[in-house]
Amino acid sequence: MANLLNILVVGGGRLGATLARDLAQTGQQLTVVVRQPQRALAVSNWLKSHHLAANLIADLPTGTFDVVLAAVPDAQLVPLAQQLAKRPALSPIYLHLSGVAPARQLAHPSHAAVACGSLHPLAAVADPLNLRDPTSPLPGALMAVGGDAPALAMATQLSLLLGGLPQVVADAQRPAYHAAAALIANDWVALALAAEETVQAAGLTHPGFRAGLLHLAKTALAALQRVPADTTLLVGLTGAVSRGDAETLTKHFKALQPDTAALHRQASQLLAERSAQLHRLSPEQLQKITEVLRSIG
Repeated sequence: MANLLNILVVGGGRLGATLARDLAQTGQQLTVVVRQPQRALAVSNWLKSHHLAANLIADLPTGTFDVVLAAVPDAQLVPLAQQLAKRPALSPIYLHLSGVAPARQLAHPSHAAVACGSLHPLAAVADPLNLRDPTSPLPGALMAVGGDAPALAMATQLSLLLGGLPQVVADAQRPAYHAAAALIANDWVALALAAEETVQAAGLTHPGFRAGLLHLAKTALAALQRVPADTTLLVGLTGAVSRGDAETLTKHFKALQPDTAALHRQASQLLAERSAQLHRLSPEQLQKITEVLRSIG
């Protein structure tokens, strides 16, 4: 059996608390820095309620750890690096959890011997303290890793320990990687919000419509998950654009508010153009859909 790791997690927010829970479940020796007393008490009580052990402290400790994980907002990474540099190195490896910051963001000249890198889980992480369902979002998630060789090796080891799928993402690729993540995790919420507001504006206010729309989203995602990796995701597309149904699309836009119509127009244009390029729409169908979209302005 591999030796257990002595891990310092700096930050007890959503991701920090999730990591604390998941790493504690694997039996690792865990210390978590949570500076806000009220949050620290909540995290401590929550871990105890799940019969998990972790040492919660209010500030950076002394001593050494196998790895330091910086679970702090991106804007706090450089200040944290400066704070770490003012004391003896806490570990031979520092990892941050940002998806867009350079892998070596925690590097500092005074700690030149410290290997620095990154580990970013491609998962929607809600605050586990507020969830009824304790299921972790991390198993099965792609985890973007990078950095110095020892840091990369540790990030890969932790990814596997958490049940993730490690994938090296270079610094130059990180903005595009993170933008793609935002399209899925953030813009999807905007679309779901716009959909709910659309049915509510039509007088369909029963709570069942939210559940129904979210069920539709889940089944649409399930259809995409069944598409082979070497096949375009357009195979999983349903609806008016996939059928070249300009008449139905016209009815949609008459029911939408201007800002929501703009969202639907952009998405429909992209889907129609890509479908035509792959000969899933005929030139005639594309022309009719384009005419509808042009009429929206």
